Amino acid sequence: MYPERFEQYFRMSKDRFDFLLNRIKWQITGETTNFKRPITPKGKLVVTLRFLASGSSYADFAFRFRMGASTIRKVIIETVNAIVNELLHIMMAKQDQASWTKIADDFYKKWNFPNTLGAGDGKHVGLFCPSKSGSENFNCKKTFSVNLMAVVEASYKFVMIDVGASGSNHDATVFWNSEFGRMWHSQDDRLNLPAPKPLPNTVENVPYQIIADDAFGQTITVMTPYPGNGLWRQQRIFNYRLSRARRVVENAFGILCHVWRILLKRIEADVEFAKKIVTACCILHNFLKMSLSEIFDIMNREDKTEPQTASIPIATDRSSAAATAMRNRFASWCVNEGNVEFQYKMI
Repeated sequence: MYPERFEQYFRMSKDRFDFLLNRIKWQITGETTNFKRPITPKGKLVVTLRFLASGSSYADFAFRFRMGASTIRKVIIETVNAIVNELLHIMMAKQDQASWTKIADDFYKKWNFPNTLGAGDGKHVGLFCPSKSGSENFNCKKTFSVNLMAVVEASYKFVMIDVGASGSNHDATVFWNSEFGRMWHSQDDRLNLPAPKPLPNTVENVPYQIIADDAFGQTITVMTPYPGNGLWRQQRIFNYRLSRARRVVENAFGILCHVWRILLKRIEADVEFAKKIVTACCILHNFLKMSLSEIFDIMNREDKTEPQTASIPIATDRSSAAATAMRNRFASWCVNEGNVEFQYKMI
């Protein structure tokens, strides 16, 4: 197969395919007996990648690959589980202070928004009506779904995902109840967050932020837009700058679904396996965003992680005047020290 056809078919180059196969094949190698010859690990990966990339049904794949639908389903379950088990801790590796700082630097360089460690948002992934779920997975659009909550860095790579909250839950509820959200709220030392630093060309330290839409609620470490109409010019400029930077999470979801088209359709699986499918697609998204050398570096660091300097505790009252003052400080910076000429044409 020509390289460009290979990449179009499997969503990755031959080198990446081989890397992925070598990483997971020990988990998907069947046992040969006198009665049957098992499907090869390569064959299982071929079927699974095409399933995730095309979003076709088990019945379609059974016809295409001349296997039983139950066999196709078993192959996909086995391979998706192997991808999650082998690669989740690598593709969503725990950040250290240096990697957080690089994320913040990238946000500032690419999107002119400082002290930012990620953009957060949620996406509903459709399901066929799950058995015995009642209204738990029934969302506001009157369909069944699970929620994919993500924090995304400036180059559209997922920093954190939380998959599986029922579709009836609000995005903000999902975020604040996730493990990452709870740790972010308390600025837990396990996150290895860098200490607060001044906004560019200022002197007073400011904590790092997750940027999100107004549904998340403003805190001193979650930055959301000014609500309502009749905003002052400075507030409108701030909202534009924030929206421009926050768009990376929407773009990341768009890229994810364009490549792994199963996420555009209702997933033909029970809730627990649907969560695994969504997780595997996010892992593969990051896998395609990273160079193989970056991946090897992360793998080599896994057993060499050094303890980080403890973060400075930060109060994070979601409704406090301090949270509003923090947003005002960023807004003031946008029209003073952080002024960019093009922003005045956009409001």
